[in-house]
Amino acid sequence: MAANTNIAPMPAKALSASAIVLFLICLLYGIAYIDRNNVSTVAPIFERDLHLSNTQIGFVCSAFAYPYLIFQIIGGWVSDRFGARIGLIVCGVIWASATLLTGTVSSLAAVLFSRVLLGLGEGATFPMSTRAMGD
Repeated sequence: MAANTNIAPMPAKALSASAIVLFLICLLYGIAYIDRNNVSTVAPIFERDLHLSNTQIGFVCSAFAYPYLIFQIIGGWVSDRFGARIGLIVCGVIWASATLLTGTVSSLAAVLFSRVLLGLGEGATFPMSTRAMGD
């Protein structure tokens, strides 16, 4: 069989930029996994410190899931409308702010707020990073 000569080789500069984007997105996925699951690991500690019941801990664990679900869809729309780069920067700021806020909480309301904020920022990053890989 003859080789397909219609495919132009990718320039080395573009290949390295693609490799960097792929590496950063994989890093984002890894950090997101850790950040998403860290509350279950530290739940016994802040349960004791904030005097929370098991039901309240359940609310804390689920406070992340609902905005995460909703912003999967909204994140795709935002990415299509404004681009993956701007969207990922905004989501990164929201995500980082929520993570910093989580370390300063002193009440159930503050924990719930930080987890909802984390769900908003992190939920939108997955469709946006998929858009970034496609671009």
